[in-house]
Amino acid sequence: MSVYCLYGLSCDTAFSTWNKLEQLKPLRCCYHIAWLSLTYALYLVDFHNTMNSNLHSDRVKVVSDGLTVVNVSQSLLTREEACSVCQDIKNLEQEADEASKTLANALTKLTNAKTTANYAHGTILGKLPNEIISLIFCATWDAMEPSLPERSDGHEEPQEERKLSIALILAGVCRRWRAVALSLPQIWSDVHIFLHRQIGDKALAILRDIVARSKHVDLTIRLYSESVSGDKTRNRELQLALAVLQKESARWRSVQMCMPY
Repeated sequence: MSVYCLYGLSCDTAFSTWNKLEQLKPLRCCYHIAWLSLTYALYLVDFHNTMNSNLHSDRVKVVSDGLTVVNVSQSLLTREEACSVCQDIKNLEQEADEASKTLANALTKLTNAKTTANYAHGTILGKLPNEIISLIFCATWDAMEPSLPERSDGHEEPQEERKLSIALILAGVCRRWRAVALSLPQIWSDVHIFLHRQIGDKALAILRDIVARSKHVDLTIRLYSESVSGDKTRNRELQLALAVLQKESARWRSVQMCMPY
C-alpha cells in the first residue's frame, strides 16, 4: 500500500485500492497482473500531472548577472503570447523605419549645411554668378591651342589634347563648376580621342560622352589609333568610333585622323 501513497494518493484511497486487490487473491495469476497494471496507470497519471504543472510554470528567469533568460525548451508559446511577439516585431520594424528616415533627413541637412558653409567661406570666384563663370571658362578654353603633332613611331601624334583637357579640368573642380561646364557645349566641341590609350570600350564611351556634351556645336575632330592590322578587337573599336563620328558628319568643322596600317 505504501507504493500508492508514494504516487500522491491519500491513505483512504490507497487502503480502498488495497482491499480491492485483496479480494482478487483467489485469482492468483490475475492478481499480480492487475497490481502491475494499476501501478503503471498511477505512474502515468502522476507523470501527466507533473508535465501540466511544468507547462504552466514561469519560463522567464533572471540570472545572477541581471540578464533576463527565456527558457523556451520547457514549453511552447501560447497563441496569445505568439501574437504579442509578432506585435513587438512589427513595432520594432516601424521604429527602425522611422530611425532610417530620421538619419536620411539628418544627412541631407548636413550636406546642405556644408554646401552653405563652403559658399560662405569660399573664394571670390566661387561667389560670382554663373554667367560670369561661363565667360571665364569660354575665354580660358579659347586661349588654349591644340599642341602641334610630332613624329613618334612613324606616325604623327600630339603630345596632349589641350582643349579637351581644360574642359575636363574645369568640370572636375566642384559640383557647381561641373554644372556650368556641362552647360557650355562649345568647350566640348574639340573631340580629341586616342583609341589605343584606353582599355576596352572606355575610349568609345568617352567619345560618345563628348559628342553628346557638344550638342549642336560644330566639331573639330582629332582621332588617333595605332595600327589595327591583324587585331580584330582594335579594328572593331575603330569601326564603332567612325560610326559615332559619321552620325555627326553635318557638324564637322575639321577632321584629322591618324590610323596607320
